Amino acid sequence: MSKLKTTVKVVLRFGRNSKNIIYFPKTNYVEQFSNYLTNEINANNDNINLDDEIKELIELIKEEIHPDYYLIDALKTKSAFHHGKLPEIIRGELEYLFSKGALNNIICTSTLMEGINLPAEKVFIPYPKKDINHLSPFEFGNIVGRAGRIRDALTGTIICMEKNDESWAEEFYENDPDKEIIPAINKILHYPVDELINAINQPLDKKNKDIEFGVVFLKNKFLRGDNLLTEYLNNKGVDNSIINTIIDSLSNRLEGISIPKELLRLNPSIDPELQDKLYKRIKKEGINKWVLHKNENFNARWTKETINSRSHENTNFFGQLSNILYKLDEIFDFNAEAFFKHQISRSLSQMVFYAVLWMENKSFNELITREIKFKADIRKTIDKESKIDINKTINEIIKVYSTVVSYILVKYTKLLADILESILTEEELEKHKLSISLPTMLELGTYNSLVLLLISKGMSRSIAIKVYKLIPEEQEETPIEWLSKQKKLKINEIYNKYLKRKGFLLEDED
Repeated sequence: MSKLKTTVKVVLRFGRNSKNIIYFPKTNYVEQFSNYLTNEINANNDNINLDDEIKELIELIKEEIHPDYYLIDALKTKSAFHHGKLPEIIRGELEYLFSKGALNNIICTSTLMEGINLPAEKVFIPYPKKDINHLSPFEFGNIVGRAGRIRDALTGTIICMEKNDESWAEEFYENDPDKEIIPAINKILHYPVDELINAINQPLDKKNKDIEFGVVFLKNKFLRGDNLLTEYLNNKGVDNSIINTIIDSLSNRLEGISIPKELLRLNPSIDPELQDKLYKRIKKEGINKWVLHKNENFNARWTKETINSRSHENTNFFGQLSNILYKLDEIFDFNAEAFFKHQISRSLSQMVFYAVLWMENKSFNELITREIKFKADIRKTIDKESKIDINKTINEIIKVYSTVVSYILVKYTKLLADILESILTEEELEKHKLSISLPTMLELGTYNSLVLLLISKGMSRSIAIKVYKLIPEEQEETPIEWLSKQKKLKINEIYNKYLKRKGFLLEDED
């Protein structure tokens, strides 16, 4: 029997009458375990009475994601899975329902443990890992600290599952969870010096993936001042001869860098040599092909042939965004980053297509339905009657938008915007403010100014793209004030409850 199925038996044996958190290191474990648990509970023919709020959440998920999403099956057994790639409104509703005692089990990744005070009576830990790495004593302490702080519970239980030849549970529990967290750079500095120097000197297209982060860190530190780096390495206990070798290598490597240091500080996760390459290219070519141009064709729907026949300045939004992202990809190769770092296989043209749909206020349900139809009817790669195929597609689309569009594309368009902001005149900044806002629009999933405002005030994107249509035109300058005077909007009741809890709508009188 697999460990996941064994954990189901353990949870149902020891957690049947308690509120439980079951922790897993990976999203796919979370959903797979949830399916096993759901099937086992249903096999027991338990008579489960669902709160109205759970029923409302099920209807919301049907509307927001898809009627066949596995999370719906879990909720029908008063269980749920929770991970960082779920839309914010659904995560929030799950946390709310569990905290008030409406759910018995919540199966989660570390996302639920980071900054969210969501206690339980019992915590189950089948794997002491975060992704593929072992949990630190601090992380383990954070997870087990959730046990025993729910409503009237005075004590909590932690159930760690281990094999006969494992002893991690006792070791973790006896360790001090407040132990100092070791920075990742410390591990890099313990690499053999030859390997570290070789990584520094590698061509940009042949990076050592294992210590890439450390090399980028050292480059950025050096460019802020070699004395600063020397002092930093001394404080880390690095031998002087090694420090000198590192400094010499970096000095030779970074001699021609001209990008302003303040720009490097704004984007510390991107290799400064690549940042410099983009900076010099923009300075050499001029900004014209690196910005968005509002024109009479901007919102036009054109074929690929029409788009390709137009100049950058005269094509539509899709064509201009495509041109900019292709030029950025020539430098940063984020297509490869998506594949090798995040296991997402999408062409650059697909990334552009997804990004445009995202900024056009498409809901996850619309995006998922479109993808299922395309794969089933055009590509013939899935069966749209298969629940397994549908859920695989759902997870793929959620991952594409949360990782590729809202993270990778945001990272590099933010660098572009930072560079543009540093070289444009005030008049040019006003003219090209759409380009400066591009990373924000990608991250928040809209280019509508009213939706951007609502999201910036703390409203979930899912609700903002519904609410903005209901705001009277004469109130668009002060939408939050208008909302604060409304008791209810003409939308799903669960959305109204969410808006009241968040303080956007007028509270009901007692």
